[in-house]
Amino acid sequence: MGCDVPNHDENCNCDENIIEITTDNDEVIKCLVIDIFEVDGYDKEYIALTPLESEEVYFYIYDEDESGNVELTNIEDDEEFEFIGNAFLEMLDEDMLEDEEDTTEESEA
Repeated sequence: MGCDVPNHDENCNCDENIIEITTDNDEVIKCLVIDIFEVDGYDKEYIALTPLESEEVYFYIYDEDESGNVELTNIEDDEEFEFIGNAFLEMLDEDMLEDEEDTTEESEA
């Protein structure tokens, strides 16, 4: 069975990176997990998600219990939310730079 991500085929194997979240108004949204990450200054893990039908990015506090059950919690503090969003963008920028460096090294070889 293939994934639900638009423009992916049945062989992409990214179904394991899809989770469903339920919004405050009980709408169920399928989301692609972009990353689970930590940010200096906060003793928590965070998750970045993007709905399959949108280009938005959602951030939540990520926690997993001993049984492997995932719990997502809203980030209530505006300052923390802004800090996490900015840190995530910086991580993306760093990843993009690393990808460009890898591509440059491969083409020079």
